[in-house]
Amino acid sequence: MATSLLILLCLSSMLVSSLACTCAETTDVNVYCHSDFVVRAEVLAAVTFQEEFRVYYINIVDNLRTNKSSIPPGASINEQFIVTPIHGGLCGVQLSVGQVSLVAGQYRLRGSTYFMETNLCINFMEPHTFNPHPSLCKMH
Repeated sequence: MATSLLILLCLSSMLVSSLACTCAETTDVNVYCHSDFVVRAEVLAAVTFQEEFRVYYINIVDNLRTNKSSIPPGASINEQFIVTPIHGGLCGVQLSVGQVSLVAGQYRLRGSTYFMETNLCINFMEPHTFNPHPSLCKMH
């Protein structure tokens, strides 16, 4: 009985540790051109929601790209915060309170409101060196 319990515990720990973020290979240009939004945002605060998500309250300093074509006209959109998975294994993004960060992502419907959402797979690889220009997506 004790041996069976030990084997079960070992197997379950392997399942938990196998959870890892895996993204398709991409470039910063792809991220920029295929995102619903790209902003430079000052992070004002961060809170955990339902032990699953990190919610970053933001002030948008510069709106570099917005594509709201997938959102129905008149729909409610909240651009006061960005939602990301809390765990790195689920590709959560870590932002620092008080810092301005370059963030890309998608608008996601939660309840009756669209929210800004991001994760490592839809964010920039080199945010400090990436400098988009208006015709970038036309060339791509």
